[in-house]
Amino acid sequence: MRGVNPRRAPRLLAHLLLAVLCLPSALLVHGIVLSTSSLQSCVRDGSGAELDVKCEKKVVVTLAVGNGASLATEQLDFSLMCIGSPDGSCPCPCNYQTDPTCNCRDLAAPLSLTVTKTPVWASYPMQYITSFNYKPYEAVVRPASAKCTDSDWEVAPTCGWYYVGSYKVPDSQGFACECSASQIWDSTLGNGNTERTRANINCDFFKDAIDIIVGKPPCSAHCLMFDPLWYSGYELGPPSLQFDITVTVDVPVAVSSSNTPSPAAAYTTNATMPNGTAGPPPSPSSPPPAGAPPPPAVVYRREMLGLSPSVTLAATTSRLVSTNLLGDLSTYTSLPELSTRLLMIPQPNTWTVEQILASNRSSWMLLPASSVDRDDTLCNKVGTVFSAFKHQPNACFRAPQSCLDNQIKDLQAKDSERVAAGKVPLYSVGQLTYGAASMMASFKGGPLSFAVPVPSQSNSLVVINVAADSVQLVTNASPGNISGAQICTYGESRCGGFEAGASRGYLKVNVTNTGYVAASFTLTLTKCSVNIRPVEARALSLAPGVLTPVEPYIQVYVEDPFYDEGRYCWLTLYDSQARVVATHLVTFYTNATVLDNKPVGGLNSSGDGAGPQPDNSTSCSVKCGQFWDLLCYARSKCWGKMGVLLGTTIGVAALIGTLVMLAKLGLLALCMSSATGFLGRCCGGTSKPDDKPELFKQPVGVNNAEPTVLTEQELRRAVK
Repeated sequence: MRGVNPRRAPRLLAHLLLAVLCLPSALLVHGIVLSTSSLQSCVRDGSGAELDVKCEKKVVVTLAVGNGASLATEQLDFSLMCIGSPDGSCPCPCNYQTDPTCNCRDLAAPLSLTVTKTPVWASYPMQYITSFNYKPYEAVVRPASAKCTDSDWEVAPTCGWYYVGSYKVPDSQGFACECSASQIWDSTLGNGNTERTRANINCDFFKDAIDIIVGKPPCSAHCLMFDPLWYSGYELGPPSLQFDITVTVDVPVAVSSSNTPSPAAAYTTNATMPNGTAGPPPSPSSPPPAGAPPPPAVVYRREMLGLSPSVTLAATTSRLVSTNLLGDLSTYTSLPELSTRLLMIPQPNTWTVEQILASNRSSWMLLPASSVDRDDTLCNKVGTVFSAFKHQPNACFRAPQSCLDNQIKDLQAKDSERVAAGKVPLYSVGQLTYGAASMMASFKGGPLSFAVPVPSQSNSLVVINVAADSVQLVTNASPGNISGAQICTYGESRCGGFEAGASRGYLKVNVTNTGYVAASFTLTLTKCSVNIRPVEARALSLAPGVLTPVEPYIQVYVEDPFYDEGRYCWLTLYDSQARVVATHLVTFYTNATVLDNKPVGGLNSSGDGAGPQPDNSTSCSVKCGQFWDLLCYARSKCWGKMGVLLGTTIGVAALIGTLVMLAKLGLLALCMSSATGFLGRCCGGTSKPDDKPELFKQPVGVNNAEPTVLTEQELRRAVK
């Protein structure tokens, strides 16, 4: 591309930027020249009082470098006839062979420049919080001494104390449970209302009668134990992009008189430019004419300029080339937001810190902050330890291992179940590598670093200033091929399809540069069947003749919950000139979304808000159908029923015996007559207070006669 009038450069740059932003992703290449212009660059030197102004003519090139430009697939050739000219004119006005003060050198070939970029990573700063156990668990102790202690002032509680150095950890002694009086009563009499004990202690009085009498009821101690494996917990800060851009500058310094190798600081190459002049190594797309004599060897001096978000400026030692990283254009897909999660890194006991941090990072875990307890106050959280375990509500009436669910081991098991079912894990960091487990190990950060790959397009704007007359862009173009394309579930548990709505597919595909030179390609997944979410194009740099898997895998989402065995998409591979070089049809199926089963049953009536209470009082009646079955009561330990039977029998026998004794003493008739008289007076009598017994009534038929008075002996005789 020829130089552009400086007055038109801003307008041209604006038009080119607009064109780049409007280009479809299928047409994006890795190093887009946004603008070129010729510029009279001047510098006012403030090191002295004279304030000298020095000017030189430069070519300014603005590039957009994509994150797929990992190979030198494009080349910028700058027309530069000489370097070091004292007056800026070429060829050199002096001869360095005869003039020792002459620093000017005539160049035999153009200056060559290539730009490459490493894969882009989103890097997250890490800050250590604390360590978390893999799976705390409960140990139950039933001491032979039948005595359990757990108070804070105990020197040697049943579970012992945990120490950190010489510091005794509060609440680390666990807790003790013992049979209460009601539990002993219920267990002994077997009334069916036995309360649960955490260790299933036998609270029967006859099991430990002597210990219970002396004040030592059955007891159990519940101790917190730890798995040997611990995890280090880290908070993650906001992400930043991490990548390196390398600008390779090849400056021709001389024409070698022979084809012998050059010194270490330079290299020798034979080359023929399209216009017939000597130059840097050409691509196979522009080989020298057949039968042409070999051109003279040209000696090049190579310099490597490094740019990154940390180093945005660089220049060659001769100041011939300077570069500036302006920044990055926004990606199509946002970076993962992980500030609400904690990173868990395993720390096996036998491993050093270096071994832990250098291990396969795809085994690390990302846990939501809501699933972690950093204050030791909540049950069933990662971080539940001494205080939460000891002070859990109704501890002695709950099942063993209560309060210790949802630990790291449990969450890993849930992830394994999801992967086995073809679903993406919820906690493994592998969910951020798009199913490619090897991706995490390729990040070249420090041993204590965490980063995830950024598959979305990330174009970096680089400005290159070269003291040259003009610039020419040479882009490599090669044919390519697509092979081995299939859609699998996460972890490749199965391939061919996935569950719609509840999962996603991971497209595994291999591409090959079938040409003879490294080149840029763009891979697209388009022309899909209905309800398949659009997929972002992937930029690739491919070495010739190498089968290359596309990583991270391409994610495929379906936007409906239906079963369909005939879904499809077309893979299209474009070369650097936006020409289609290969296509491939990808077919797959989706199963219908499997919704979770909803609970059924429960109370059929409306209820009063309290719910029905369980009734276990008939358990002995069910076991022993006959009321008088004493042997069944004894065999089933239905002591309450046996007591009722024995009490009833004894009561009836005592009543019968009392009645027989009263009859023998003659008191039974007296008691009965007294009772009858009492009942007559209280319940059935209608006589007045002045009524007299029959013995004192006037005989019938005697008129106005005095009553007969009986003597005492006659009265007794009459009573008998």
